[in-house]
Amino acid sequence: MQKNSFFLFYFIFFFFLIVLIGNKESIYTYIQYGTGKCILEHGYDDVYLKGIKIKGQSIGLIVKESLHPFSELPFDGIVGLGFADPDFGLQNQYATPLIETIKQQNILEKNIFSFYVPKEMTESGSITFGKAKSKYVQKGKNIEWFPVISIYFWEVNILGIYLFDNSLKLCENKKCRAAIDTGSSLITGPSSIVQPLIEKLNFNNNCSNKNSLPTISIVLKNVEGKNVKLTFAPDDYILEEYDEETGLTQCVLGIMSLDVPSPRGPIFIFGIVFIRKYYTIFDNDHKIVGFVEANHNF
Repeated sequence: MQKNSFFLFYFIFFFFLIVLIGNKESIYTYIQYGTGKCILEHGYDDVYLKGIKIKGQSIGLIVKESLHPFSELPFDGIVGLGFADPDFGLQNQYATPLIETIKQQNILEKNIFSFYVPKEMTESGSITFGKAKSKYVQKGKNIEWFPVISIYFWEVNILGIYLFDNSLKLCENKKCRAAIDTGSSLITGPSSIVQPLIEKLNFNNNCSNKNSLPTISIVLKNVEGKNVKLTFAPDDYILEEYDEETGLTQCVLGIMSLDVPSPRGPIFIFGIVFIRKYYTIFDNDHKIVGFVEANHNF
């Protein structure tokens, strides 16, 4: 794997500003992400998803952005797939999220979308609207569905964290929650919880003890009230990076501490490291999210 930057496009905060210049009223939004920030001017356009037309979708035209991380990432924009924020009336008026517009216009039979992330950066990932694709599901595995606990983000409750089969007792006595975020690279969480976990791993970045590292399990409660363990082997949470200067391969932990400030945090963020292991389905009709072990051999 080539060396790549950590990025986090989970919203930290944003606000709207209405500016009147002559007879023109312009709406601007300032967005602070976990990594980077930008200022948008609001507009509208028709959006197409592989031939499907979404009429009059509100969009943000970037008028200013931070150098990091946008100068390092080869894309032209960000497509948000979260909910409308009920605390911000202006957002509902001027910035309806794409998934809400799709739902309002009855474009899809089922208002779901699913994400597949490949193991190698040279391979193509996939986002599918309206269904989940069976080819991305590991044979013999079933989708487990979990209730979304927030009206703001795709969030789920965490009941416990395990190394091998030993509970670390980090979430049993406190409310832990996680946002599923396709715009974030890693699995992150509050430093008070993640730092003790990292210390117990005793991880070496020269990859010398990779094969002896423990499995990590995260316990969630599904829609039927059953506890489900989502398990990650070292190959799932250790990233290998090739250093072109030294010609050596280094190991990087795909888990890190990140203290998201209140009111959004404290919170875990399940990013690409999580979604690579578990094919993820977002159901906007029933406000549930599904996980199933991804198939990387097709």
